Amino acid sequence: MKDLVLFVFILLLFILGFGEMLHFIIKDNGDTCSDSENQFCEGLPESYLAVYQLIVGDVSVDNYRLTPSTALLFVALTFFGILIMLTVIISIVDESYDKSKTKARQLFGRARLTLVASILLLGAEEPNQGALTSGRAVYTWEDITSIRWKDVTFKNSKRLGYRTTFATGLFASIFRILVEISLATADELRTRISNTGAVAITVITSLPFYAIAVWILFITITGWGWDEKLLKKSCPLYYIVHTPVKFISFLFLGLGAEKRKERDEWRSRLEHFDKSIEGAKIKSGLDRNRTKEAVDVKEILDGLQRSMRVQEEKRIAETEKLRNETKELKRHTEELRNQNEELKDQISSMEQNIISLLNQTLSVSSL
Repeated sequence: MKDLVLFVFILLLFILGFGEMLHFIIKDNGDTCSDSENQFCEGLPESYLAVYQLIVGDVSVDNYRLTPSTALLFVALTFFGILIMLTVIISIVDESYDKSKTKARQLFGRARLTLVASILLLGAEEPNQGALTSGRAVYTWEDITSIRWKDVTFKNSKRLGYRTTFATGLFASIFRILVEISLATADELRTRISNTGAVAITVITSLPFYAIAVWILFITITGWGWDEKLLKKSCPLYYIVHTPVKFISFLFLGLGAEKRKERDEWRSRLEHFDKSIEGAKIKSGLDRNRTKEAVDVKEILDGLQRSMRVQEEKRIAETEKLRNETKELKRHTEELRNQNEELKDQISSMEQNIISLLNQTLSVSSL
């Protein structure tokens, strides 16, 4: 919102600055404005309107071919006022959309928390109603002098205030056009209403300025949340002007206020509720940090556990491999032992055969 307000302010400066430069450059050229219908020759408002028409796309190059200065200003205005400002507003909208997406979750949770807290604290107690809402009005003329702005609670009045401001600006614009038409002669009237598009643009552009002016006047007279007000400095003006305007404004905008007794009764509860919310937010932040730290520690422990499990699996695999190799060695040892026994048996049998042969040989030799 701040970026958009700054953009509108810069755009207004562009319109005012280029309008005045083009107006004075063209008007100083006597030959151009002697018999020309150029808008910059008529006056500053028409110059501002011409610059605004150029920004919104109503480009007429013939009005800017008068001198090199006007041509240069035309190029600068089209470049800065159309290309760069259009890029800036697109960037603002894109950034605002990204911020809205980022904060949507937090805002949703905060709204739910506020709703639940309001239900728990206020319960089923019937709230006070404004003057333009259904039911009875809150204020009487005797109570109005004791009401302060910080005691006022807005009850669905923001939209109504915006509509009221818009309608006031529209009526002011129409009133200005009617005054201009009534003061003009018949020839001037034909000239002024011949271009209906210019009249429409005049209404559209003057509408927000009148609305802002009315809104600022309202804030200046009645104040906006502070005890220091412009008309309160002098006591007679305060009671003659400020109090009636304040009373009418409350009725007109549909504002409501809590009774002082009810306000005192609920103030401690609301303060306790605010402190509880702040404490819950702080505790939630601490819990969130602790949860994050716990999650980090858990991740570290899980990593260590996984590494230990992998090492254990490797160790089991190596042990199994060694066990298999040991079994294979035992089997080979057993085979070698069996072969050794067989060789021993063969050797013993061969010895017996040799002994028997020797005996036979000795017996034969003796004979």
